[in-house]
Amino acid sequence: MTAVVSSVDLHWLNRPGAISAWVIPTQEGPVLIDPGPASTLPALHDGLRSLGWTVQDLAAVLLTHIHLDHAAAAGDLAALNIPVHVHPVGERHMLDPSRLMASANKIYGDQLPHLFGTMRPVTPNLLHVLDLSGTFTIGGVSFKAHETLGHAKHHVAYEFQHDDTRYLATGDAAGGFVAEAPTFAPAQLPPPDLDLMAWCHSIDVMEHLETDQLLVAHFGACPNPKAHLRRLRESLQRQYHCIREAADPLHAYRHMLEAEANEAGVDDPDCMHLRQAAVEMNISGVQHAERKNHR
Repeated sequence: MTAVVSSVDLHWLNRPGAISAWVIPTQEGPVLIDPGPASTLPALHDGLRSLGWTVQDLAAVLLTHIHLDHAAAAGDLAALNIPVHVHPVGERHMLDPSRLMASANKIYGDQLPHLFGTMRPVTPNLLHVLDLSGTFTIGGVSFKAHETLGHAKHHVAYEFQHDDTRYLATGDAAGGFVAEAPTFAPAQLPPPDLDLMAWCHSIDVMEHLETDQLLVAHFGACPNPKAHLRRLRESLQRQYHCIREAADPLHAYRHMLEAEANEAGVDDPDCMHLRQAAVEMNISGVQHAERKNHR
């Protein structure tokens, strides 16, 4: 059994480096941050086994937010009597995910099972609503949930220490990270909750924490938090304004993203941050936010 903080590559859509779940060893068993889609449960099982654990060994599941690429597998794990921790705004959707799944079905249609699977409900006795003003301890490891809004209105990042290293598991609040091209700072800008001002405030919060590593869901451990967060703030501004101001957002935004990826040295033109669906989602997120701002 591994005694270090580790990632499990969930091989979403059979691609490495798209979605990671984070495993933190504790005295009560591993804590899992963001179990990912229900469609990647086999990869989660395999990944835990490679670390010397089984799913049944899990002490808890911590959710940064309830989007399906991060949380759809939570109900399946709760069915194994594993507690799930979630932001207060996400509570009702974890108890009854039918509305969340109905919205996703409108977007993804018959591709939904392949992309994310089905989110199952978490029973009330296993659902722990986070206290955003304090810390909680599992197996001797103390976790602090910091509210980090902007990507979603129910987002947290988890600060904790393991051995002598201070970590921050950021979900989508720190955007994306590409280890081989660390100056590329992509982000997911989905509707309906995208809020650029709130996101910049969240970046301020994360910068002030002085952690040693960011554990980024898409994808990997970032060893230079301040530099990455600075780049993310600048990138968010560029992405948002490009989409908002362009006469042809799809063409202009894709061109901007690809140019930034190429300059940073991204060698995979099909990486998840450049997928057509990701580009279209970001455009929709900004356009939805602008409509809300002008009501």
